[in-house]
Amino acid sequence: MPKFLKISTKLHAALLLMSVLAKRHSSKRPLTLTELAASGFSRGYLEQVATPLRRAGLISGQKGQGGGYILAKKPRDIKIKNIIEAIEGPIRLVDCLGNTACGLNNRCSSKSLWAELQNKIIKTLNNLTLTDLI
Repeated sequence: MPKFLKISTKLHAALLLMSVLAKRHSSKRPLTLTELAASGFSRGYLEQVATPLRRAGLISGQKGQGGGYILAKKPRDIKIKNIIEAIEGPIRLVDCLGNTACGLNNRCSSKSLWAELQNKIIKTLNNLTLTDLI
């Protein structure tokens, strides 16, 4: 059975939630979790997804009647990289490219390959915005 580099369900839900909010951004009307749940994820799951997005300053929540979620910035100002990092943390292809020490030290012949690939992925995701997604 082949293995795949997989995007988590939580990240998928976050990108979907953000794209729905972006499509409705011009209306300035907050969307409730019930409205957002029509995209296919449960209200409870979307609340779990919304929390780190709110902490990252990508969305804001408004309580009370007429409340819900709205983008905290214009879609063109929200980088896909920031959405991913809000949900998953820093983008790292292999542990040794972060702060984790590698047991191979200088004997690793593939570290430069992973570093180059990671830099290209980060650059691409930093150049894509929520506007590009929708």
